[in-house]
Amino acid sequence: MRLTLQRAFVLAVLGIVLVVALAFRAEKHDLPHAENGTIDLRSIDLTQGPAVPLAGTWNLYWNRFVPATEFLHATPPPRDATLTLPGSWTGMEIDGQRLTGYGAATLYLRLLLDASHPPLALRLKGFFPANRIWINGQLVSESGTLGYSAADERMEHGLQLVPLPQGARRLDLVIQVSNFHLPKESGRPIVIGRTSELAAEHSRLVALSMFSAGTLLLMGFYHLALFLYRRKNLSPLWLGLYCLLWTAYVLSIESSDEAIRLFWPEAPGELLQRTWQLCLFAVTPVAYLF
Repeated sequence: MRLTLQRAFVLAVLGIVLVVALAFRAEKHDLPHAENGTIDLRSIDLTQGPAVPLAGTWNLYWNRFVPATEFLHATPPPRDATLTLPGSWTGMEIDGQRLTGYGAATLYLRLLLDASHPPLALRLKGFFPANRIWINGQLVSESGTLGYSAADERMEHGLQLVPLPQGARRLDLVIQVSNFHLPKESGRPIVIGRTSELAAEHSRLVALSMFSAGTLLLMGFYHLALFLYRRKNLSPLWLGLYCLLWTAYVLSIESSDEAIRLFWPEAPGELLQRTWQLCLFAVTPVAYLF
């Protein structure tokens, strides 16, 4: 009887997961995609529902930072290629040159919107080590310092929430990017949605991350205190260090929206990346010692 109940429970859970996955897949399938540097969002009700990813083919201008004013005309400048985002330019061939993960470029996408749309914003997370974002010829966001080499570039690999002009029917989105710090560039998803919803999503994620980090921090200090009370037993020491390493990882990783910035807004992006990488490497030997 007990085995039958367990099997029924497992099948129920698998059924729920399958239904949710199919629903999610169907929902994403109906979303518009960018084609040749243009995405039409006029058929999407942006007043409700989740954010929409700006996925598809963007215009790519390789190894140059094209001025944003050149995209204000009816026809954008001739492109060097198209880049599918989210995706990578690694392995693409432009003018007989096979691209590696390192390089600089300008990305362009034209957005067509309903004039009655609510206040909207873009959400970018970990979108290239350095970027500058222009909307209709105006600089609206900057992360890190662009460059044509690692010496010129300053990495800042965090979250960006970019408000969009309200009531505009057409938005010319120009993003100048460079990557000379990471082995592979990070053309991650950019989403558009209601400003309030994107801000709330960020707040929920940071709150969850802070709760997790706080729990790990308490456990870490508690076990270090046990070790100080009985130093012959090394197990609490390793467990305390293990918890503190995971605390630093949670606070600095991109998936938590780099929650440490709640207390240290000017934290260098390169420092945060090295922190979570070091913690992820160190937890295995510390767990083994425990």
